[in-house]
Amino acid sequence: MENKNVFEETVATLIEDAKKLQAKFSKCQENNNFTEALSCMRLLKDTLALIKEYDWELKYSELETTTGKQLKIWEQNHCGEIRNLKEYQTYDSTDKKNVWIEKFESCIANRQSYICTYGDECRGTGKSYALASLCHKYNGIVVSETTNGSFGIKNNCKQFGFNVPICNYRYVLSMRQVKNKILFLDECSGLSNEQIDKLKESHIVIGFKLT
Repeated sequence: MENKNVFEETVATLIEDAKKLQAKFSKCQENNNFTEALSCMRLLKDTLALIKEYDWELKYSELETTTGKQLKIWEQNHCGEIRNLKEYQTYDSTDKKNVWIEKFESCIANRQSYICTYGDECRGTGKSYALASLCHKYNGIVVSETTNGSFGIKNNCKQFGFNVPICNYRYVLSMRQVKNKILFLDECSGLSNEQIDKLKESHIVIGFKLT
């Protein structure tokens, strides 16, 4: 705490010095004292550099989700500027709290497709983890037409060691060996409602779509 106070006091002093130098610089310009103005400019530049170096405080936030915690760490200065923002998602050791896993597993057991319209209420609920883990568990396929359409699933696969194939719409329709595979969609898959309905004709389709 003492170190924090020292930094805060130092930054406050530097800011006051910068204000004085700025005022002095303006006055020197008005008086055509360019030599003194140049000297003030150099001092102001050095002072601002020191402020920029020391006026950053480490911030931390923690948000409870249905599957664990969402952690954010960043640096912020007195102006509210943010740098080095990093986000982490932690998950509970059990999948019982993940409502999507329970819902999707129930549908799979009953041989039913389930597509949920994605909204803000889905954020931070572990949906991508549910899709990745179940696709891995049931040896399914993620269907995506866009490069970033399975971004959340890919991140979870990398974090938890899941191994899932990602294929496009035409490939799934044309390949016989994937006929009985369960298909998983994230909300940015790029598939139209008509394409999703077509997949449902010969597959169990689980996941999300945009409105």
